[in-house]
Order: sequence, then C-alpha cells, then structure tokens
Amino acid sequence: MSLPTGIAFSDNGNWASSPGVLDANHSPNIAAHFTGPTLWSSDMAIYGEDPGPELNGSHLDALHLSPQCQGICAEKDNVFWVFDGYNGDLVRYDFAEDHGAGANYHGDGIVKRYSDDTVEKDPDDNVVSHLILDADKKWLYVVDHGNQRVIRIDITTGSDQGDTPQFAMNEPISEYSVYTEYTQETVVTGLDKPAGIDVIGNRMIVSEHESGQIIVYNISTIPAVELYRIETGKTTVQGVKIGPDGRIWFVDQSTHGVFKIESAALGVSEFSLEMAVYPNPSKGTINVVIDNAAKGVIEVRTVLGQLIKTTAITGPTTQVELEVQAGIYFVQITLEGSKSETKRVVIQ
Repeated sequence: MSLPTGIAFSDNGNWASSPGVLDANHSPNIAAHFTGPTLWSSDMAIYGEDPGPELNGSHLDALHLSPQCQGICAEKDNVFWVFDGYNGDLVRYDFAEDHGAGANYHGDGIVKRYSDDTVEKDPDDNVVSHLILDADKKWLYVVDHGNQRVIRIDITTGSDQGDTPQFAMNEPISEYSVYTEYTQETVVTGLDKPAGIDVIGNRMIVSEHESGQIIVYNISTIPAVELYRIETGKTTVQGVKIGPDGRIWFVDQSTHGVFKIESAALGVSEFSLEMAVYPNPSKGTINVVIDNAAKGVIEVRTVLGQLIKTTAITGPTTQVELEVQAGIYFVQITLEGSKSETKRVVIQ
C-alpha cells in the first residue's frame, strides 16, 4: 500500500485505499504515471496473506488513472469515488468483478471523470482532501483543500462526453468517460486548512488541520450554517468520522493517533431521544420502544453504515422485522427532526 491518504469500506465487505503518490510502483523510468485506487478484502485470510513472489500482493484489484489521490469514499459494492489531486477532478471508479488476490487483470474497470470544476490538493502534499457520499440523498460532499471550501455534487446528474484521459493510458479498461453539466453546489467557503469530512442526517463535520478544530454545520440549507466548533487540542488533525453512537473520531498526524471525543456536549443536539430495543440478541424480530411516540421513522444500518431498513413508528412500541444475515446492526429513530442515540443489536 503506497502512501494511503484514505480508506473506505463498501457494503459488500471490501474496502479501497487512495494512494497519494504519482507512481505506485516508484519507478523513475515509467512513461506514464501509474496510480489510482486499490481494492482490498476485509477478510484477514486474504488481506493478511502473501500469495507469493510470483503474484502481485494480496490486493483484489487496482485502477491507475488518478495519481496523487487525496481521499476516497464508497458508493456501493466495488464502486468508489476518488479526489484526483493530479488532474483536479472527482472520479468514480467501478472495479466491477475483482481480479482476485495477487492477479493483475483490470480490463473490466469503468471510470467516470467529473471535470466541470477544478478541485485542488494541498500544494505541500501534507493535508488530505476527504470526501463522503450521502447514499440516501445521492450528494457527494468534497473537501476542496486548495480552494478552502466544501462542495457537493449530485451523482444522479451529468452528461457523458466520452473523451479519453488527459494523459497516456497505461492499461486497458472497459469504459472511460468524462461527465459535465452535473449539479454542483458550494456548501462552505472561507475555510483555512480543511481535511476530513463526514455527514449524518442534516449535520456535517469538517476538520481543520492546523487549528485542530472540528466544525459542526447544519446542511439542511445551502450554504451550510456553522453551529459550533470543537477544540481537539491537536494541531495536525486529518480525517474525521461520526461513529454509530454519534461520537466523533479523528486522526492526528503528528502523534500517529486515532482519538474519540467522549464528551456528551460534543454531539449534535438531535442525539437526545431515549429509546429501547428488545430482545437483544434477536432472531430477527425486534421491538423499538420510545416515550411520547409521534410521527417518525426507525432506521436500521449495518456496521458499515448502510441503511437496510426504514420503518414508520406506529406507537410507543414498534415491531421491526429484519430478514438479514446474522451479525451486528445499529438502530436509530428520527422523530420530528431529532435523532436518538444509536442502539446496537445482535441478530442471531
């Protein structure tokens, strides 16, 4: 794995990394830059095993049209979005069928480059530019570090212009296209050194690398409205993430640490409703109990954040049927604009 700037897990258990280098092979004589997102398995029997010197490591797939990747997020299955720092574009990569651990066939890959606007990486190659997809609303939120802003694009829009890459192709792929005329909006401007981002409901958090602040925004209207700032006490903050319990996690570069903010005051105000879930563990039927029930919905997500079930609240106790594989899931309620804390439930 060559200088990873970000990782993203998809709903099928695979994950991908974004290498922040010009040439992942580190060859001074290569004619064309050979870098792009890499697909991996979360199964340690695959990822953690060396297939041997005659093969190419344990990665499942790779595509090589985006040098200096600054961040990555998952859409679905083997589909990921990348901040292409070399070309200044946002790029959708569909690995399609992975080539298997250690192999090297990339000919079924599908690449869509979104190039109406130019995003810019950190000129010092130090601070990341992460991105996150709101899978329900189909908005891709992007930290544009070099332009000190956050933008979003509607991934359901755009016109296919065809075209070829801006630099020499170094491998065959199935499809390549350039998209223009898509819907893009500016979410926030005037940032200093933005790095990480995450979105949940109508809230967005953005990390400021040098000040160490994590800024919380209301994105129910655009431009977003700043609500408050969290002081982390660090001065090299990179990626941030909202965990299943509503707590914020962040990476600090200089201390090589991952930190969780435990203070109850940190969370956005919507994590205030009380609920209970039983039985737990369950065979697939759970009861969600909430006081003062009103119109609202119950959401069930996987450990990777994928929404798998939405059920309307029917009263103080709502029964939810889950036809899912055994594992850990997270339940949350949304009621009149407020959200509960997330409850962990085990399905046997």
